[in-house]
Amino acid sequence: MENTEPKKLGGGLLTIVIINMILYILSICVSIIILITSNSANEEVRNALASTNPTEITINLILSIVLVISLILILLKQSIGVYIYFIITIADIAYSISSNGFKPITLASFILPVLMLIFVYLKKDVFWNKDITK
Repeated sequence: MENTEPKKLGGGLLTIVIINMILYILSICVSIIILITSNSANEEVRNALASTNPTEITINLILSIVLVISLILILLKQSIGVYIYFIITIADIAYSISSNGFKPITLASFILPVLMLIFVYLKKDVFWNKDITK
């Protein structure tokens, strides 16, 4: 008898995806606010944002948007979302290390991707075994 139940992502993977999505959506909102207010006429706002680099903010904004798209693809059980997530996450961490230098707090940025890797590995049949009904 064949199992025709749709495959589920699992609670752990859903939790990590939702946490990531919330963090990256907040990052997108903050980046947009910083880019908009960096040209403000208010002197106090300009002084507070003087140390921010618009190029870095733009790069982080683009990476965050691509990561949100990859997380949506993961929720839709598309394997391309997993590939995009890990490629962009590695690029984001490498860019962060190259622009700010390696600091011990940088190790914290590996927590969610490692948990995502573990949960994707545990549910690999959802993404790569297309012979069975989704």
